[in-house]
Amino acid sequence: LKQMKIMKKGLLFLAVAALGFTACDKVPVIENFGISNVFEQTVLLEISDTDPSDFVKDFVIDPSGSDEFKDNLSKISSYNIKKLSYKVASFVGDAATTGNVKAQFMEGADAIGDPMDMGNVVFQSLVNEGTEVEIPVDNAVKEMVQQMLLDGRVLTLMVGGSVSDKPMTAEIVLMVELEAVVK
Repeated sequence: LKQMKIMKKGLLFLAVAALGFTACDKVPVIENFGISNVFEQTVLLEISDTDPSDFVKDFVIDPSGSDEFKDNLSKISSYNIKKLSYKVASFVGDAATTGNVKAQFMEGADAIGDPMDMGNVVFQSLVNEGTEVEIPVDNAVKEMVQQMLLDGRVLTLMVGGSVSDKPMTAEIVLMVELEAVVK
């Protein structure tokens, strides 16, 4: 009788172990999952008394700069620009200094769509408020940029404009939030 109980326990253990091992073969492959990352770059804008009031700065948009994107580049089926924004992290100059600023997606020397108006930037106010300002992107431009990224092209966001007063120094943080679907 005692041997029978041990044998039943042994058979039960083997049955559970066998089910457990065969269940491992049935782990589904994860498909169509999303990844996202905020690509950001701090641009230093230094304009002295003798410099022109106009400025141009570039921000490279390269998804391979993110490990999560880099690991999945060959499997990405679509991109989505969730948000394009900026904030002024620091500012030194006359508190009334403003900038008339525009942003433009570029591939090399070629413009992609029309420039996007970043508005009248009041540097000191944006620093004081800590405000992140969203840059409106036309849907047609967004679709072109998303397709170009899917084609593996590295793009640039060129930011330029003019300031009302100088000298001035500002750190502007540009941010592109990208989402991708991985198949």
